[in-house]
Amino acid sequence: MSQMAFIWDLDGTLLDSYEVIVSSLIKTYKEFNIELNKEDVLKEVITESVSAFISKMGEQHGISFDEMKERYSEISYGEKAGIKPISHAKDILSFLKEKGAKNYVFTHRGSSTKEVLSRLELLDYFDDIITGKDGFPRKPEADAINYLIDKHSLDRNTTYYVGDRTIDIDCADNAGIKSIMFLPKYSVAKSSGKETFVVRDLMDISRIFELENLIGEFVDRTKDILKENLVGVYLHGSAVMGCFNPNKSDLDFIIVVKDKMDNATKRAYMDMVLELDAKGPAKGIEMSIVTRDACKPFKYPTPFELHFSKMHIGWYQGNPDDYIQKMNGTDGDLAAHFTIIGKRGKCLYGQQIEDVFGPVPESDYMDSIWDDIAEAKDDIESNSMYIILNLTRVLAYCKEGLVLSKKEGGEWGLKNLPAKYHMLITSALHEYIDDEDVTYDMNLAKEYAGYMLEQISEKD
Repeated sequence: MSQMAFIWDLDGTLLDSYEVIVSSLIKTYKEFNIELNKEDVLKEVITESVSAFISKMGEQHGISFDEMKERYSEISYGEKAGIKPISHAKDILSFLKEKGAKNYVFTHRGSSTKEVLSRLELLDYFDDIITGKDGFPRKPEADAINYLIDKHSLDRNTTYYVGDRTIDIDCADNAGIKSIMFLPKYSVAKSSGKETFVVRDLMDISRIFELENLIGEFVDRTKDILKENLVGVYLHGSAVMGCFNPNKSDLDFIIVVKDKMDNATKRAYMDMVLELDAKGPAKGIEMSIVTRDACKPFKYPTPFELHFSKMHIGWYQGNPDDYIQKMNGTDGDLAAHFTIIGKRGKCLYGQQIEDVFGPVPESDYMDSIWDDIAEAKDDIESNSMYIILNLTRVLAYCKEGLVLSKKEGGEWGLKNLPAKYHMLITSALHEYIDDEDVTYDMNLAKEYAGYMLEQISEKD
């Protein structure tokens, strides 16, 4: 696996500077007899940028952009002592450096950048820094990121841009790299839907680092064990849909092989999977191995060579020979997994998705996902969060043909379902995304499940 690299935005991401920025803007405009509301300024700065705000105000009040920007820069430079590091900024930079990752900066902040980083004892963690004084086009243009990638020979597949605004995520997208959106609970920004990961605390990035290393090791050892029989390794689920939560999500793999596997190879593979599962997220690894002829044209129910999820650990450890003999057959769930791979999946190694996987008929996909929700009225009591969000994404597919994550399904539900169910969905999203302990109105939850099943059944 290539060395991982993190390119950082500064203001609002590593630097707790918005208070200084907003205060400086208010002081600047007060000199021109223009009164500003603190909350309004903060929202504009986070959702757009300081320059966009100054430009907008200049058009409204007939004041030169250059004049206002220069005066703002003078005032904010004098206020720089008020800038503090974001909680855990130094901790995560230290962690990444110790693990061998590289750290870089691309910020719109100007001449005060290195002075502020030095004062906060953060400067030495960075291998290169690009500021607003270096002449690159502003975000979301990706010229500065592309320059860093080319100069330092970074691998786009293992490089992240970390920021707290949609403009940062768009910049990463334009550079063809991954992205992490820092959204602390106090932020007024919203997820863009395009980021690779969302984190509420900077130290959560350490888990992303470990996750990427685990995925890389999984792929490398899969190649070593399956050798020439391997067609490809494919990732699906929350890890590719922007909503991976180490406490709530598993890692979902599909491995495609040319020919059936012998028992010795299966045993070696399972030993490897269990070893890595112990290092994985709370829900572990879920994987299925299928032969290529089951993928294109698609066969349903889909035959599989080997399957594993955390619920099977006891069986394999207690009687591995029995597990190897019996853990094969057909699996209706693979229709759903293949659909997600086709729409949202990622090829980690081997032949491209479109060359390996054929289209999954809608009837097979619906049959596959129906099995997961058929008993929703009973299951919602014991597995509330999962059922609430899963029902929204199934209905989104039925109504609009959308293949969504649980997070995206919940957001779709808030826009499209009756208001009386919004609190249920919001609570489920808080539990899923933020690990919050929530309490559900179970009478309303069961009513919701019945309503959703009726809506989904209309598809038939």
